[in-house]
Parts: sequence; C-alpha cells; structure tokens
Amino acid sequence: MKTNASWASTKSNKVTRAANELDAIADLLIEKQREFFEPRFAQLQEMGKCTDNKLNVMQSELATLSGIISMLKTEISTLKCSVEDNSKEVAVHTTALRALDLKIADMEDRSSWCNIRVIGLKEGTEGSNAMQYLTQSLPKWLPSLPTEQLEIMRAHRLNSGRANG
Repeated sequence: MKTNASWASTKSNKVTRAANELDAIADLLIEKQREFFEPRFAQLQEMGKCTDNKLNVMQSELATLSGIISMLKTEISTLKCSVEDNSKEVAVHTTALRALDLKIADMEDRSSWCNIRVIGLKEGTEGSNAMQYLTQSLPKWLPSLPTEQLEIMRAHRLNSGRANG
C-alpha cells in the first residue's frame, strides 16, 4: 500500500512539478511576447500620433485652400460680370465706330466730287428730273466738255436765296 501511496504521491508531485513547469513556461512565453510586442505597439502608437499630426496639418491646409478657392470663385464671378459689361460696351463702340467710318467714307467721297453750281436757271426749268436735264444741257452750255466722261451722281435745286414774302 505504501508503494501505491508513494507512487500516487510521486505521480502527484510529478504532475504538480509539470504543472509548475508549464506555468513557468507560460509565464516566460507571456513575458517574451510582452518584450516582443510592447516596443512594436509603442512604435505603432507613435506612428499613429505622427499620422494624426500629418492628417491634422493636411486638414488645416485643405481648409485654407477651400477658403482660397471660394475667394477665387468670387473674383472670377466678378471678372465675368466685368467682361460681359466690357463686351457690351465694345459692341456699342464698334457700332458707333462703324457709323463714323461710313460718315468718313462719305465725306471722302464727297470731297472727291467735282461740284458745279449753275446759277440763273429759272425755277421749274429742269422739270421733274434734274439729272436728266443737266446731262442734256451741260454739253450745250459747255461745248468743250467731253460728253463720254460726263457722270452726274447727284443733282438738286438749292434755295434761291430770295426772301419770301
């Protein structure tokens, strides 16, 4: 019986020793894991803080850029209105300039005309067509005038100059 009891006691001691060894091994493994992972977790935390700082800086810069973009949009809108107003003014000035160009061209044309003033014709002598009357009469009045080059562009009666009444 003693052998059975001693054997059981020995076995129990071996189990207890094995359990203690396993506990020691587990504690050692936990300690080794802690030694291995704690620096890495600290590095990850530091990297997370750096990333947070960088994200905060980027967020601040993005907010600044958003403000600048809003100001630029406002300025562009103002410039568009200004350009539209200027375009309207340019169109008005272009129209006026064209009218002035036409007037200048007309004045230049008139300055190149050879005007003749016929004095002493009785009123109504020319009839209803003054150009036809002058085309027929000028060669009679001025026989040295070449008839093939005679071109009358305009003919009209001027005020007689006499006082009415």
